[in-house]
Amino acid sequence: MERYKNEKDTDGEWEALLKQGEKLWQKNARKYEGYNLQLKVKEGLYRKGFELQAIDRFIEEKKTENQS
Repeated sequence: MERYKNEKDTDGEWEALLKQGEKLWQKNARKYEGYNLQLKVKEGLYRKGFELQAIDRFIEEKKTENQS
């Protein structure tokens, strides 16, 4: 039961990170690009309390999405 609760919390955190990350990406994309954009988004998400591993995963997904 505890494992299920942790998975559910993790899913909720990932959804929150996606929402906040998209918001920050769009906001900062007007001023920055490339590495500086990634840095600003990472900084903003870290300030909001998200884990670095999850932030890095989000940024990698955004990079591959933008390359396509």
